[in-house]
Amino acid sequence: MAVKQYGSDRSDEVELHSYAEAAHLDKLRINAGDFQGTLAGTRLDQVAAVELSGVHFAPAELTRVDTKDELRLTTDVNHVSSLHAGDKVTARASLKDGRTLNLEATIEEPRPKLLCFNKSIQPGPSVSEIQLGNQDELPQDGKLVFFLKSEIPDTFSRTQKIEVGTADGAYDVSLSLNDGSLLAQDAHTVVATLDPLKSFGPAAFGPLRFRVSTATPTGDWAAARNVGAIPGITGGALSYEPDKQCVLSGTNLFLISFRRIGSGIKHSVPVPGRFLSTLN
Repeated sequence: MAVKQYGSDRSDEVELHSYAEAAHLDKLRINAGDFQGTLAGTRLDQVAAVELSGVHFAPAELTRVDTKDELRLTTDVNHVSSLHAGDKVTARASLKDGRTLNLEATIEEPRPKLLCFNKSIQPGPSVSEIQLGNQDELPQDGKLVFFLKSEIPDTFSRTQKIEVGTADGAYDVSLSLNDGSLLAQDAHTVVATLDPLKSFGPAAFGPLRFRVSTATPTGDWAAARNVGAIPGITGGALSYEPDKQCVLSGTNLFLISFRRIGSGIKHSVPVPGRFLSTLN
């Protein structure tokens, strides 16, 4: 910008810095003990970092709900012990262009937390010659039985429910003491039983997760097992000679990516998608 004093022929140039429309912060939601929070507002794509009582939060995921932005913030889990429920704090947001914005916030109550241990898989009625080598894999017609201990709060209420679903959110089911899918061992621990074929149907597959769904706020998701269908092998002629192929027959053979016998077989055969006939 050129500035000239009245009556003078000489002008001076002044450099100006233009800014984009500033972000607007509406609310910061974070629960005591969490290593992540949610910032609501507009133009949150400009937020580079948020500092809360000396704890540094970095942007993780930006979504838009109606006309508002929601920015998920994360931090090192070891640093959240300084944030307690009911604390009045000032969040300082640093924008990418160097500006800073302040927002008053209150640390909310901790979310319910479950400790999962001693998982076991009960095989289903289908007979298959295929044995799963990974203990995290759950056959679709099997059952997953696992113990859950309530850490926050320290007791498991009679009305509390456990939501179990696929990681993509396509399938979910609620387990409760009333329907028998949860069995109380004591005031702190329950035994959960999941029948994926009954609860989700034959189309569900992939990683499973669980959380407390009846409390406010809801619990955070935790990983359970991977569920999937298993091909059924009903017969076959096997050759143990490295240069010869084998023949397999059964159902749902399209679930097999490739087949081979032994580690030194020369003819590992890939199975094409939508494969329905006998494998040679």
